[in-house]
Amino acid sequence: MTITALSSSSPGGRNVADRIAWNEFVNEAGNGMRVVTCKESDVDDVVPTAPAGTVARIVRGSRCDTKAHTLREWAAALQFPGHFGDNWDAFEDCINDLGWLHAERAVAVITHADEMLPRSAKEFALLMSILTAAQDGGALRVVLHCEPGRNASLRKRMAGPGKTAPR
Repeated sequence: MTITALSSSSPGGRNVADRIAWNEFVNEAGNGMRVVTCKESDVDDVVPTAPAGTVARIVRGSRCDTKAHTLREWAAALQFPGHFGDNWDAFEDCINDLGWLHAERAVAVITHADEMLPRSAKEFALLMSILTAAQDGGALRVVLHCEPGRNASLRKRMAGPGKTAPR
């Protein structure tokens, strides 16, 4: 999994929306997840700036403390169809076919990504695997957010137990 990190203190005073580089990000297939380190309120300001043809949604990672809550949060944020089955297989099906959004591209910005599924490294790894596959398949782009000072925590979780964190 490739991760590109962006922080809230970039040179030249560019704002968070500029650093996400929307057009480059949503038009490149398989370019890896982005990690944005900034205040959550900055994310709230950036999402409405997505370019035309792009649906950008916020998934609140702090609400994803269990598998059930994670599936519910994603279903609400991306407005999954009513037949969504509240399990990982159904999640994978929905995340790989976002046709009901009627958009050229979809971007999920996960705030407080380091707080998702805190008691289950296995469930977190499965979620990241599903999201990576969806992104690599072109169905979805993923931006992982963490607050300043939490980047190392997120990278450690992304690496998984006993592995080296991505740079």
